[in-house]
Amino acid sequence: GIQKNMSFDASFWNKYYVIRQKPIEWYDNFEGFQELFDHVLPKEPFDRGLHVGCGSSLWGNQLKKMGLVKTIVNVDYRSVIEINFLSSILTSSTSESAIDYMKANFQEEGVSYEFGDVTALPFEDRTFDIVFEKGLLDSILSSDTSATVISKMFAEIQRVLKSSGYYLVVTANENNSFYFKRFGWEVNCQRFERQQMLHLSRAAEDTYVLFIMRPPNSFEPYFG
Repeated sequence: GIQKNMSFDASFWNKYYVIRQKPIEWYDNFEGFQELFDHVLPKEPFDRGLHVGCGSSLWGNQLKKMGLVKTIVNVDYRSVIEINFLSSILTSSTSESAIDYMKANFQEEGVSYEFGDVTALPFEDRTFDIVFEKGLLDSILSSDTSATVISKMFAEIQRVLKSSGYYLVVTANENNSFYFKRFGWEVNCQRFERQQMLHLSRAAEDTYVLFIMRPPNSFEPYFG
C-alpha cells in the first residue's frame, strides 16, 4: 500500500512513473466500476466534469466515452507527478510531466489535461456539475500535512462545484466518510468488490467504496 509520508514526495513519484511509459490506473481499471456507475448515476450526461489527481489515468477519456460527461478536465499537480517518459529513440535529457504526456497522447474533443493544484484549483466558482477522484484522498491521508491539505481540497472542490453538483470519491477505506461528514458533506456510500487491481499487492477479495457526496447545504436528492 501507500506508505506514510510518501504521498507528496516528488522524488518517489518521479521514480514510480519514470519506469512506466503508459497510463496507470490505481485500485481498478474503468471496467471494474462501470456496472456500479450504471447503477448509481443518471442516464443523462453531466455537462462539465472534473477529475482531480488524475496522474496518468484514462478515466477522463472513459467517462466521456461512456456518456457520463459531455466534457471533462483532468488535473494534477506538476511537482508531484513530474516524470521522464523515455524510449530508445529519446535522449536521457528529454523529460516531461504526466500531464504533458497525457495531453500529447490522449487529449481529445471534450477531454483535456491541465496542471492544477487541488488546494488551489485554476477554475471559476461553480464551474463543474460533477467532480471525480480515485485514490487521491487515500494518498493525501498518508502525509503528515493531511489535515491541512484535506481542508483546503474540500474547500476548493466545494467552490468549483455547482450547488446542485456531485463529488464522487473512490477509496479503499470506508472510514474516510468521517472526513466528509466533518466538513458538512452529505454522504451516500456504495460498497463494491474489486474486479481487477493494478500495481497494489492486496487480497483479491478486497472491497472498495464509492462515496457520492453533495455539497454542504445542498437540498437536492441523490440520484440512483
